[in-house]
Amino acid sequence: MNKLYLLALLLIIGSLKLDAQRIVFEGQFLQFSVGSKISTLYDYSVSPIHYQGLSGVTRIGYRNNSPNLQWWGEVDIDAGYYNSFNYPSISDRTANQITGGYDFGFTKPIHEFTNELYLWAGFGVMGRYNYNYFEDYSNSQDNYTFLNSFALNGMLHYTFNMFDRWVSLEWVMKVPLATYYMRPGYSVNFPDDEIGESDLVTFNRYYEIDSELRLVFPFLNENKISLEYHWDYYNLNTSNKVQYGSHGVFITANFKLNYYKK
Repeated sequence: MNKLYLLALLLIIGSLKLDAQRIVFEGQFLQFSVGSKISTLYDYSVSPIHYQGLSGVTRIGYRNNSPNLQWWGEVDIDAGYYNSFNYPSISDRTANQITGGYDFGFTKPIHEFTNELYLWAGFGVMGRYNYNYFEDYSNSQDNYTFLNSFALNGMLHYTFNMFDRWVSLEWVMKVPLATYYMRPGYSVNFPDDEIGESDLVTFNRYYEIDSELRLVFPFLNENKISLEYHWDYYNLNTSNKVQYGSHGVFITANFKLNYYKK
């Protein structure tokens, strides 16, 4: 029954088409992002305490925007450290972290509030690969969380005029519907003599809210600059429960690929 509901949702979103809205961020763009994240981690496979960390992030992507369809693909990598104190400090670090990921998806306009404000929805696939090296432990120094998800995408897209130029404000939210995970088997008895655990799960064992707020400004030659705030939280309820949350700030340069000088 759940599969039938999901198929119906796919068909409905795929068939919707509204009148073209005003799109500031229109065309094909190559994207480069840099930023930083503060994150909190609870991982029972390491210890029953919370860790806080700081990392730097780089991201590259491709985006194709039109009034009736937006689709994208991007990959990112970040590196930093964790500690068990109230705020991360290089001198007090207890773990190194490396994280990579990908995100491929699309959205279509499904509801018009005004010609400047639209609700978009779609689907995508996203992956997260976290590796942490904890210096204070001998049996669980190498720790990982691998997640691959099929997600529902939503976006509120608003345009407004500032200094005689149209600016775009986007609030994007991604919620996984089904996720395949891989985790180590530390701290518990190994199930079926395996050294780790993996499974395909839904909301009953894994849920996530991945939210991003973007303010997109016009730049030279139809290129764009965007300022972004990213909030992410997930909870994976397995034999070794893991919870993760992060706040990130980014600046993204969007270089238009189909620009032709008149």
